[in-house]
Amino acid sequence: MVWEIDPKTLGMFTGFYDNRTEPQPIFEGDILHTLFKDNGSSYDLVGWNPKNGCFGIMDDIDYNARMEGEEDYYSYEAFTWMHRKKVQSVVAGNIHENADLMTQ
Repeated sequence: MVWEIDPKTLGMFTGFYDNRTEPQPIFEGDILHTLFKDNGSSYDLVGWNPKNGCFGIMDDIDYNARMEGEEDYYSYEAFTWMHRKKVQSVVAGNIHENADLMTQ
């Protein structure tokens, strides 16, 4: 059996897993739902940060600014920041099939 894959939807494995009971691998283009210690939450897009040479996350506010034409708005925070402040972070979907999550 042959599967056709759209190259634009391929994402590299980040080396990180979410924190479910059965951890799911996190790929570039995934959307994480992150719950913080202060009971706040956000949806975060996983992507490559060329400035820092590492994978990171972009929150919904930054993502929406980019989508509204602020082309220079390219802010991926390093995963280490997320792991220090989060309570729980799980893969909620991906940018190719669930972009609407980034506008909530």
